[in-house]
Amino acid sequence: MLKNVKIYTLSTTGNSILVKILEKFSPTCTNGLKVGERSIVGIGIENVEYECQADTTPKIISTTCALNGYERVENYCIFTGKGLALSSFTATHNGVCGITNNQILTCWGKPGTFPMRLNDLKINTTLGRDLKSSGLATQIMASKIASTSRHLCSIASDGTIARCWNNIDNTPDSNSVFTQIIGGEGHFCGITNENQLKCWGENSNKQLDVPNGFGPVKSLSTTEHVSCAIDTKNKLACWGERPDVTGTAPMTAPSDIVEALSVSVGTRHACAVLKDRTVECWGENDSNQLNVPRDLTEVRLISAGRYESCSVSITGKLKCWGRDSSGAAYKTGPALDDVQNIISSRWGSNFCAIYGSERKAACWGRLFYEESYDITPPSDLTHIKDIVITASGYACAIMTEGNVRCWGNTKGIPSEVPAVFTSK
Repeated sequence: MLKNVKIYTLSTTGNSILVKILEKFSPTCTNGLKVGERSIVGIGIENVEYECQADTTPKIISTTCALNGYERVENYCIFTGKGLALSSFTATHNGVCGITNNQILTCWGKPGTFPMRLNDLKINTTLGRDLKSSGLATQIMASKIASTSRHLCSIASDGTIARCWNNIDNTPDSNSVFTQIIGGEGHFCGITNENQLKCWGENSNKQLDVPNGFGPVKSLSTTEHVSCAIDTKNKLACWGERPDVTGTAPMTAPSDIVEALSVSVGTRHACAVLKDRTVECWGENDSNQLNVPRDLTEVRLISAGRYESCSVSITGKLKCWGRDSSGAAYKTGPALDDVQNIISSRWGSNFCAIYGSERKAACWGRLFYEESYDITPPSDLTHIKDIVITASGYACAIMTEGNVRCWGNTKGIPSEVPAVFTSK
């Protein structure tokens, strides 16, 4: 049993990360242990092994880090990414959660802003099929993970949802098998293996109000409060309300779009690639994000953000339009060829592109979130499998071999490798 609670606060000083203990950990032996017996408890991001002494006080034997990618530095567990290999990952508002190659969930980012361990998740532990416990702190097992800005859903290898947290009451049951799940600000939408749409989570902006009779569906895009989908006949439909300066406004697909090949929903606008491979955008236009270049043709991929829209042609050429008009520091989309994919951040303030035969990264967009930051990726970053970007401008990439590199807005996020590890 725990007598007190250990609380952490993380701060960055240069390349070092200090973890300050605000309250000391002091378990007692009143949980049924006999003198000389040992037990392991999960505290924060640590597994603490202790032995019960004759006076019923515990003697700490060892302390290890409970989450993958964490190491003990100066007696504390911090995220370094050392030895971390992921099969997939997703961004929350201020953090990143990933699935390791042995299908265990691990998370890192700004402390206190997203769930990191089971004992922090506030979920019913009797539900779900993805818990693993072997004396250590309980771990969450998953084949994949999906996220909103502040929620997670773990997905089993058969495509069913094992559990969602925090406080999501309308999660689909185990009869629903999903081929795709995307999260907005506080809701999820997914496509089942029968090409049906299902949405769950918050509905304050009608984000769960899927149009009646729409489907079967082949593609889906979701952002904060709005979703758009395309059915197997290339018909486009959108639902939810986008925020604007006076309140909210419905996101309605333009009536002149008869057939759409793909769609991307940004924070307050959306863009679609039409049958003739031109682009049409709709919604808010405060940063000229709807002003599609007249010469834009042969488009393969479209990505709508917050202030900017970007496309990739069939030949891989990147083209962007719009930018932040508020006066904040902003880096516009670069001229790139051989682009394989574009990734937009939560809230759409930043973009990254994977390009070239070496699969390098280029990133752009707004350079201010609480403080200024640099979104430029490391120059030696190559062979990228995927990238995710938080709403705060913190970006991470999985390499083709599974290791992780992070950059961008690391203020308040323990992402830099401490100096004690630089010589290893």
